[in-house]
Amino acid sequence: MPTSRGPLSERHVADALRTLANEHAREREPFDKRRAWQRIEHLRARAPTSFWENARWQLSIAAVAVTTLALAASAYFRATAPLRYEAHGATSLGGNLSTEASPAELEFSDESRISVSPHSTFSVDVVGKHAALTRLMQGKLHVRVHHEPDTNWHFFAGRYEVQVVGTEFDLAWDDQSERLTLSMVSGEVRVLGAPGPARVVKAGGTLHLPESSAPASAAVATAPVEAPVSTVAVTNEPNSAPAPASPHGSARDFTALDWDALLKAGQFTAVLQSAEAFGIERALQSATASNLKALAQAARYTGHAPLSLRAWHALRARFASLPPGTQASFFLGRSYEEQGDSANALRWLGTYVSEAPSGVYASEALGRKLLLLVKISGKSAAFSSARDYLRRFPGGAYEKTARAIVEAE
Repeated sequence: MPTSRGPLSERHVADALRTLANEHAREREPFDKRRAWQRIEHLRARAPTSFWENARWQLSIAAVAVTTLALAASAYFRATAPLRYEAHGATSLGGNLSTEASPAELEFSDESRISVSPHSTFSVDVVGKHAALTRLMQGKLHVRVHHEPDTNWHFFAGRYEVQVVGTEFDLAWDDQSERLTLSMVSGEVRVLGAPGPARVVKAGGTLHLPESSAPASAAVATAPVEAPVSTVAVTNEPNSAPAPASPHGSARDFTALDWDALLKAGQFTAVLQSAEAFGIERALQSATASNLKALAQAARYTGHAPLSLRAWHALRARFASLPPGTQASFFLGRSYEEQGDSANALRWLGTYVSEAPSGVYASEALGRKLLLLVKISGKSAAFSSARDYLRRFPGGAYEKTARAIVEAE
C-alpha cells in the first residue's frame, strides 16, 4: 500500500464506508439510513483494538454493511412501489395485448408472471399495489400470482370470473364455444359466473365450464373443487366490506369511506351503490383522490362508461398537480379510445406522456399514442413517436408496431 499519504486510519475507513452506504441508498429509495448506520457503528465498536492487525475484520464489516444496505433498499423499493409490468413478445392494439405464432411473457414487479400461449388476446389493468384485473378474450394463459397480504387479482373470461390471492394455474378460453378450462397447479381460486354457488378450485383440480360441454369424466376434478355453502356473490358479501352509508351521512362519514378497498376486493357494484347512496354529484365534488379513482374504475368495469369518464375528469380537475390527477389523463385517453373518440384519446395520452415521461403508464401511453397517430394521420405522423418508443422501451409491447413504422420511412 502506498505510504506517501500516510497510513489509513480507522476513521478514514469509517468515513469511506458511510459515503458508500449513503450513495447506494440514494440510488435506490429513501429508507432509514440512520438505523442502518447505528448498526454498523455498533459492530465497529466491538472491533479489536489493533486496527492494522485486524484489517480483514474491518473489510468484512464493510462488505456486510454495504450488502445489508443494498438488501434493505431493495426490499423497501419492492414494498412501496406500485405494481407494474413489462410485456415481452406481445403486441398491443386497441387496449388489448395479443400473440400470434409465438408465445409471450408478462413480468410483474411483485414477481408475478403470466405466460401467454400463441394466438391469444387479453388485457391487463393494474388496480392496486398487489391487484390486477385481466380479461382473456381468446387463448390460454399460464398464471403465477405472487402472494402478499393484500394480493387480489381477477381474471375474466366471458361471463366467468376467477378470483386469485396467490397461486399458479392454467386458464383457457374458447370464444367460439364460450368454454372455459381452469387447471390448478398450486394454491386455490374462486370461480364465479356459472349457475349455482361459486366454486373453489384447489391444487390439482380441473374445472370445465359450462360443465355440460365437457366429458363427464373431466367436468370437475372431484376433491380439489368445492362449492361454498353460501351462494352470495363476492360483491354482496356482508363481511368483506362496509355496507353503503346513508345518503344523509355527514361529510366526515363521506371522507372516511374507502372505495379503493372495495375495488381491490372486487366489489365493483358496492362502490357504485355507495356513491349513489351519497349522491353522484357530491361524490364527484368531494371524494378523495383514491375514492374518485376507485369510482372511475368500478364504473368502467361494470359498463357505466359515462360515469367513469365523469369521475376521471373530476379527478383530473381537482388533483391535476398530484400523481392521481396526472394518471387520470392516461385513463381518460384510454376511456376515449375505447369509445372511438380518437381525437380526445390522443390529446389525453399526449398529456400523460408529457407530464409523466417516466410514469407507471408511460410505455402504454406512448404506444397507444403512436397507434392513434397512424389511425388518424398515417405512419409518417407517427414516426417521431415510434422512434421515441424504440429508444425508451426496447422490448416493450409496442416494439413490433413501432419498428414497422420506423422501417417504413
